[in-house]
Amino acid sequence: MDSLFKERMTAIATAKGASTKSCVLSQERFDAIVHHLSSPQDNVDLHFKHWVRSRNFQLADLPGLGLFKVLVISNEGNNKEDGVKLLRVVHANQLCDIVQAVHAR
Repeated sequence: MDSLFKERMTAIATAKGASTKSCVLSQERFDAIVHHLSSPQDNVDLHFKHWVRSRNFQLADLPGLGLFKVLVISNEGNNKEDGVKLLRVVHANQLCDIVQAVHAR
């Protein structure tokens, strides 16, 4: 993949991840969610705790894909006809690599 394209795509994803109303997660927010789910006894902001719970974030193992302790959300209410129960959550810095991997297949 062209490095200039990768830089631009990463910059756009990072900018979207910085917005509180965006569906794109910044790496910092992604890491905070994973840390909270891994160590729920740690003190965190109550608003953040409620936000994580209301979005149904979970850590799951997906051995069929070779992925362990992956951040996922429930697929309830979304595309139920595809039979997938969990959707993997990624952060802005992973988007470019995932898009490249999907198109390389």
